Amino acid sequence: MSNLTNQAVKTYDVTILREIYEDAGFHIYAGTLPNFDEISIKTDGFELCQGPKKLVGIMGKYQDKFSLMCKYEEFDVKSKIAQKNLLMSINGIKEATADLVLSKVDDINIYRTDDYPEIKGIGPAKVILIREGLQLLDNMQIFKEINILLGSECTTRAIKNITEILETIDDGLEKFKKSPYSILIEHVGMGFKKADKIALSMGINKNDNERRKYLIEFIVKSYTRNGNCFIMKDKLIEFLDENNIYYYAECIENNNRLMIENEKVYTSQIFEAETKVPYLLKEINNRKTDIKRLDSYDTEKFIEDYQKLNKIKFDDYQKQAIDMAVNSNISIITGGAGCGKTTLLKCVLEILKTTGHNLFLTAPTGKAARRMSQACELESSTIHRFLIESVDKCGKKNCVMIIDEVSMMDIVLLSDLLESMKYSSLDFVKLILVGDPGQLPSVQPGNVLNDLIESNTLNVVKLIKTFRQSKDSNIIDIATKVRNNQQFDFMKSKDFYVREANNVGQYKETIKYFFNYLKDKYTDIDSFYSEVQFITPLKKGDIGVNTINTMIKNLVNPKKNKKDQFPFDIHDKIMCTRNDKENGIFNGEFGRVTDIDKTTFTVYFKDLGKYVTYKKEFEIINDFILSYCSTVHKLQGSEFKYIILILSNDSFILDSRLLYTAITRGKQTVIMITNKAITNKIVVRNNLLKRNTFLKERMINYFEREF
Repeated sequence: MSNLTNQAVKTYDVTILREIYEDAGFHIYAGTLPNFDEISIKTDGFELCQGPKKLVGIMGKYQDKFSLMCKYEEFDVKSKIAQKNLLMSINGIKEATADLVLSKVDDINIYRTDDYPEIKGIGPAKVILIREGLQLLDNMQIFKEINILLGSECTTRAIKNITEILETIDDGLEKFKKSPYSILIEHVGMGFKKADKIALSMGINKNDNERRKYLIEFIVKSYTRNGNCFIMKDKLIEFLDENNIYYYAECIENNNRLMIENEKVYTSQIFEAETKVPYLLKEINNRKTDIKRLDSYDTEKFIEDYQKLNKIKFDDYQKQAIDMAVNSNISIITGGAGCGKTTLLKCVLEILKTTGHNLFLTAPTGKAARRMSQACELESSTIHRFLIESVDKCGKKNCVMIIDEVSMMDIVLLSDLLESMKYSSLDFVKLILVGDPGQLPSVQPGNVLNDLIESNTLNVVKLIKTFRQSKDSNIIDIATKVRNNQQFDFMKSKDFYVREANNVGQYKETIKYFFNYLKDKYTDIDSFYSEVQFITPLKKGDIGVNTINTMIKNLVNPKKNKKDQFPFDIHDKIMCTRNDKENGIFNGEFGRVTDIDKTTFTVYFKDLGKYVTYKKEFEIINDFILSYCSTVHKLQGSEFKYIILILSNDSFILDSRLLYTAITRGKQTVIMITNKAITNKIVVRNNLLKRNTFLKERMINYFEREF
């Protein structure tokens, strides 16, 4: 519903005429009420029967007609009509049954006791349904009070969720009124900002101790959004003082949402993850296996045969990596683009299959998992999918977990995966980590790959030779220079082309030119979207992601009329930003909008070969963003035939790892729109993304212990 005329929640005397529409839990009815023509009434999750009733909700307009968003039905339990409506709202109770019950009893509350009368035609099954209806009435009282408390601060779906949770807690409603933070944040999963807005609207004092506790946790969490696992206590106190946030010492020291260790302040979740990882890794490292270890002769013989069969030649580092991965419980294989990580991994997988191991290939994102699957010709999944499905897998012995793109893993994801490996019915005896420490670390807290390498507690092989030489790939040549903090000359070659721009106007005109130039190379728009990607480091600014997306959208869909304020048009390129398990769409998947109607929109995901239709609801629409242009972080783990990289701002957050990651997204051609002053500054920066982590030290301390 849009264009609301009155955001206040009120009670309306409505007569329901008929049901118009039903789909996935919500219903739309036609009805009348005094001083209005026929209106529509929408309910979310509950039904209404025909006839007069009192409905509580928000009156607004939908498609220029009055419409009532009904939050709940007001029941007067003493009224025969209300009791009949209640009975008929129960699935399985028809009007005839309701009339029969009410002809014999004055108050249906008698069914709360065992003294209800026996009525011919009302058997035990119907009695159970009536009792469940009375329980629904009790629940509706909580639902009603929550609606009164929250007004229009929450959607009906959120209020229903809160109500269901309160029903499971002793004196849940009273506890919620005194302090809603724990219910909203811990049980409902709401973010602090939204929970705080609701709490303050309920009259909670800004100096409430419970509020301070969650506020300080929110501040610590905000600090970890830059990749840090902790903030030093003095820095936290300094921030609180600078922002005039009054606090008691116990809001930090005795805050069960935080953990403090040697003046380092963590959220409880991150502290638990960082302390678990060394323990779980050491357990795998010490695990015994029934499979006999290959001696050096057997490994060398297999490598020789593999090289002959596949007409390739491994260097000494690659052979060392293969031997290590085959014969170690935990191994880390690292190297830059073009160093042959995937090529040697395929040999490792062949040996492990031959020696009777069961292989599980995973990666942090759907794109990275799909690339791994295609390159290794074996099934691969996202780590999140493995975490969900591992509980259903039958027990297998001698399992090996292979993780690609480990630089993208955060500390919580690694902890969750290792814990799942420990407690699943699968017997994991090996872990192989593959990644490029020259790439950006994860968006979430941690610097996992670098910390594990620098701890010197695990077997690591660093591949240093580039097999795709500059005569074959200027992309690899320049990426390697950037990785080594070396400046490079601009060129205009078939695979690496630089167009200089020095002001906003030049940048915009050049972006438009390359969009149209590359689009003309394709007759199929889905192939164009799948193979061509604009990329830039920053979301905001004159030449940030948001501006570029709007500019390109206007080229694709000029002069579109946004009557219903839906943010996308037909043929828009969009990205899913969450894991949609129901439809098998994962965070980072690109799609094209193919159809839009009044209530739904359809997206075609070319790489997955599927169409998915979604409801035009805020929660769903908010899971998609325009993606003609994306940030470097959003594209980690992805590759494209053409990358158009826009560097327009010498921002202090840009460094060589970001530029290296961006360049290596291109498979065939990288087009850069930038200037020398910017790139020369960026390539020499290599320490701007230093993070507060303690995993390296924990690994050293834990692996030195004797057990």
